[in-house]
Amino acid sequence: MNAIQYTVRGVDPSFDRLLRARAREAATSFNAFLLKMLRLGAGETADADKPFDNGLSAFAGTWVGGQETDAALAEMRTIDEDLWK
Repeated sequence: MNAIQYTVRGVDPSFDRLLRARAREAATSFNAFLLKMLRLGAGETADADKPFDNGLSAFAGTWVGGQETDAALAEMRTIDEDLWK
């Protein structure tokens, strides 16, 4: 995905709370909510309800576990006590 990133300054706390509450009510991420609001505000209605694609949907539901996978994950979860001293 080739996307441009914006920074918006000067957002007052009450407006931030309102936007975040609306995103929660819509059961969507804050970023997806803001993109939809920007599209609607700019008059672009065709893609306003287009679902956000992070490029990972092709991997959803493809997990294949097994003994080798479980062993590798168990090793990664082991805490090295010497590193935490």
